[in-house]
Amino acid sequence: MKIKIQLLIIFFSFLCFPLKAQWVMTWFNHFYNVSDVIATDSCVYVSYNQAGVFLSRDNGDTPIPIRDGLPGLMHITCLEINENNIYAGNVYDGIYKTTNNGNNWFSINDSNTVNLLVFKIHKFSNIILLATNHGIFKSTNEGQNWILISNTLPFVSSTNVFNKDNIIFSSGSNSGLFRSTNIGESWIKCINGIPDSCEVKDYTFLNNNIFISLGSKGIYKSSDNGSSWSISENHFQCNSLSASLNMLFADNGQNCFVSYDNGIVWNLISNAGLKGNFFDISKMDVNSLYIFAGTYNKGVWRKRISEVIGINIISTKIPEKYFLYQNYPNPFNPVTNIKFDVTRRELVQITIYNSLGNEVSKLVNQVLESGSYRAEFNGNNFSSGIYYCKIRTNNFSDTKKMILIK
Repeated sequence: MKIKIQLLIIFFSFLCFPLKAQWVMTWFNHFYNVSDVIATDSCVYVSYNQAGVFLSRDNGDTPIPIRDGLPGLMHITCLEINENNIYAGNVYDGIYKTTNNGNNWFSINDSNTVNLLVFKIHKFSNIILLATNHGIFKSTNEGQNWILISNTLPFVSSTNVFNKDNIIFSSGSNSGLFRSTNIGESWIKCINGIPDSCEVKDYTFLNNNIFISLGSKGIYKSSDNGSSWSISENHFQCNSLSASLNMLFADNGQNCFVSYDNGIVWNLISNAGLKGNFFDISKMDVNSLYIFAGTYNKGVWRKRISEVIGINIISTKIPEKYFLYQNYPNPFNPVTNIKFDVTRRELVQITIYNSLGNEVSKLVNQVLESGSYRAEFNGNNFSSGIYYCKIRTNNFSDTKKMILIK
């Protein structure tokens, strides 16, 4: 009888106090190390060091292998998605390409690249760049021919390469960051605000800024295409970087972080739902709905972005119409709830303005599925007064008046 009562207490506890939002393991292969993750709104691509490439059209619920034509050992090091083409780098097998979403792959190597270890692939315009153990190679004809463009760099092995506004950036192992304004004919070392000895682990772009992770040296930002750099105030080791919906995401190998203000402040994302402390992240990426974290031998995990930024899903039932409810409580001090209904999947923005019409907070700025939601606004850092909450979608706009009294 005592045991039954205890079970009933536990059961009702779960009903009354549901578990907080958690990370969930996807169905991607979890027996091998994840080498790359690329998350788009239509597909999620995952590569492994010994298992080829997988894709999922439902955010990891039903991944399928796409490796017909890849070399036997399938040691995939990196991926690049560009329009309808997917590129895969290999360990000492150069680069492969598919034009039909992985139904079959074919080599796009010549004698210069066929036996290279590819660390990074970057495609822009009609140019493909490869960062390899023998330098940076460029192709302007989809891999029919490759030429070495890193002859004047002070290092041989290039571990990363990327482009911003036709300026190419590259780094080697603790060799510093270099940039080229003439597609590799000459290179200049970046020295203004960035460590002399560094290696770029990852990069992303947001609001016309370049963000790079330098491992234990932290995250750096440039607003002038690499002429000068500044370090993030919240210094932590960073491996992966990604951007979505005006937010930055990063990981340090054990935890994920989010920044809402261009990398000035970084907020720790809860690890709830992960088993033990094995969460060793190898690669992280985001789309408009989920954060994906690939790990070493422990699969790929995901977490809803809406759970990170404090949006709660009240109901997935499709509402009859768009609606912004009056905030409650109102007046409030300092926290209030904002409920709203979305009738179809689209970008939803909820912005808070002060009495002068100045934006003070971007509460919601992401793609949401149809349903009813509740967001929380904390006015702790604002003075008493009148504020306005405005919702905006492609088909709907409305504003509610709120009163903060301290």
